[in-house]
Amino acid sequence: MRALKNKQGFTLIELLVVIAIIAVLMGILMPALRKARNQAKRMICGTNLKTMGHALFMYAQEHNDYLPESFYKNHDGKSPVTTYFMLDIDYSYATTHTPKDRVDVASTRNLGVLVTEGYLKADSGEIFYCPGLNIRKGTAFHIADYGGERNWPMPRGDDHAPDTIRISYSYLPQSKLKKMESPAPAGLETFPATATKLSQTHAGFSIVADLLRKPRDLAHRLGKGSSGANLLFSDGSVRFSRDGKLSEAIDSGIVLIEPPNQVLWREVLKSLEAR
Repeated sequence: MRALKNKQGFTLIELLVVIAIIAVLMGILMPALRKARNQAKRMICGTNLKTMGHALFMYAQEHNDYLPESFYKNHDGKSPVTTYFMLDIDYSYATTHTPKDRVDVASTRNLGVLVTEGYLKADSGEIFYCPGLNIRKGTAFHIADYGGERNWPMPRGDDHAPDTIRISYSYLPQSKLKKMESPAPAGLETFPATATKLSQTHAGFSIVADLLRKPRDLAHRLGKGSSGANLLFSDGSVRFSRDGKLSEAIDSGIVLIEPPNQVLWREVLKSLEAR
């Protein structure tokens, strides 16, 4: 009877070589996969903005060229925080009714009127939240904070503006006709005033932009100390832009959109538009 040959397994060296090859391949593939994932999120974000642009045009056509009112004021010193507010929910109503019935819009802000008047079908609310935003639940800028896709928009119920729905985009239609009115906050006098009509806007000025708030939260990080933003312009185009001014802001670590940094926020927005 012929003896069976012993089956030989991997040696330790061969196993280590295989592991090393896998590690090298992972090192090559992971950055490419991460880049592809980020680009996909950027495209979804751009599509969100394009859809908002179409809705804004339809609104203007049916309202004698008027745009939804922007809550960023030209002369009273308000910070850009007001640009990302969207809806006010009747909080007392929300706390006394069942989940299915407890959403009752008390008032609209900025882009909110596009939803309440039917220009945007936004049952899930996803369109108002950039998938690339580096913000998690519990920060007031995540769709999960407002009931998630199935129950949006629900009030947060926290101590800070519990009845206000916030989104991850800033609405600021800029006028080509005039600068900010006097007395403008110091340093803002040279920037465009808020446009009230579509015909007052300029194709080179954005009307909706990615949320530019805390550097660590920015939606489209491109590496250490570098980021970009999607911008919707008044001609309906959407452009992804990056520039040194935003990188400087990232390095500084400041909150761009809150006082006293609203001047820097406008400077960053202007520099992104110029690219």
